[in-house]
Amino acid sequence: MSTYGTMQDRIADEINRTDLTTQIQSAIKSAIQFYKTHRFNFNEGKSVRNTADGDEFVGLPSDYLEVDTLGITVSSRYYQLMQRTHESLDKITWSDGSYKGFPIMYAIYEQNIRLYPIPDGTYELKMTYLRSLSDVSATGDTSSWFTDGEELVRTHAKIDLLENIIRGPDAMNEAGSLRMRENEVLRNMRSASTRRRATNRITPSGF
Repeated sequence: MSTYGTMQDRIADEINRTDLTTQIQSAIKSAIQFYKTHRFNFNEGKSVRNTADGDEFVGLPSDYLEVDTLGITVSSRYYQLMQRTHESLDKITWSDGSYKGFPIMYAIYEQNIRLYPIPDGTYELKMTYLRSLSDVSATGDTSSWFTDGEELVRTHAKIDLLENIIRGPDAMNEAGSLRMRENEVLRNMRSASTRRRATNRITPSGF
């Protein structure tokens, strides 16, 4: 199991610098931030929420980044909800804001799921989504970025250090070589994630 501290030590060894602890930490976090919205099998999530009678909004998961699918269970049957913009739901509710029923549309707004019609009871919502992973601060902290995505994050962080901290012709040449490796690792990870989704795709029925 690789950790935040393990990666720091490895990067310091690979760039042969023991005086850049703070910069290495920043580069690692910056690399994770750069790739957090890229889709891999380890940052996909699913969530089950319940509506309440008269409540138009349902809170999103705390680690939510982007919705994939959202459906509702009504009388033991699952229906996919249609995604709309917040503005389009505004136009509907302005003319028919008191109507209640089982929702057929939704919009994402202010870290909430906005439903239309407004629920007239308790219904189960099932969501699949792109999620953020836990932040790290202590050397013993870890996440899939330090296991499944270890080489990608480490390589991106080293490029950042070479280009923006160490600098110089030799550093830039090394960064260029590492950039090719980073792109290769990214392609391999995307291919692996695509293969996994093709054979073991997260679906609402698997909740």
